[in-house]
Amino acid sequence: MQLILQCIILKKKKKKKKKKKKKKKKKKKKKKKKKKKKKKKKKKKKKKRRTRIRKQPKEVKCSVLKLGSKKSGTKYTMKEKGNGEEHEIVLEEHDVEKDLGVYVDNDLSFKEHVSRSTAKANKVVEIIRRTFDFLTEDLLVCLYKSLVRPLLEYGHSVWQPQHKTLCSDVEDVQRRATKLLASIRDKPYPERLATLKLPSLEFRRKRGDMIDLWKYIHGVYDTDRPHFDIGLGILGTPEETA
Repeated sequence: MQLILQCIILKKKKKKKKKKKKKKKKKKKKKKKKKKKKKKKKKKKKKKRRTRIRKQPKEVKCSVLKLGSKKSGTKYTMKEKGNGEEHEIVLEEHDVEKDLGVYVDNDLSFKEHVSRSTAKANKVVEIIRRTFDFLTEDLLVCLYKSLVRPLLEYGHSVWQPQHKTLCSDVEDVQRRATKLLASIRDKPYPERLATLKLPSLEFRRKRGDMIDLWKYIHGVYDTDRPHFDIGLGILGTPEETA
């Protein structure tokens, strides 16, 4: 009986040892798999970065804007150096280009600039309407002057609209902004401006152009005066015109 018991005990011990060995092997395999997965992920990331760098084409920062209705078939190129060699890049022709925040189109109508600036200003007016439940005259004027009007007047001496439709598009933003005040909403536009002590945007643009002209004539701006005088038909020096 004792021998049989000893045999059974030994068998049980052997089974336990085998189980422990299997568990250790499984753990080692899992660790190896995790390490392999991590290595694969790192390799993939490196590969992706490399492919991104390779796939990214070089951005050409120059383009061509032709003014006028007549379009010639000439193509403009630019030389670029890379890897010790020179390459010729054909410049793309665009109808609109952004320069110092002003969108210039090929017919110099500035329709694109007016549409973009009015859209931005209208968004700000809508934000003001949603944010403030109650507006006083002073608060509305302060918000309008600081947030909305600068968007409509930036670079106005360059893009001064000549068409009545573009002028009305710009003025419509101020019309809408003045209607935010409930007490004067039903009044005509000139009366709303008088109540808020605001001039029309067209008047402000004309006044700004006259101020710039005065500065050009009297030498406040550093310009090539002889060419400027001939272009305007103005004779005399700043001392004589003062």
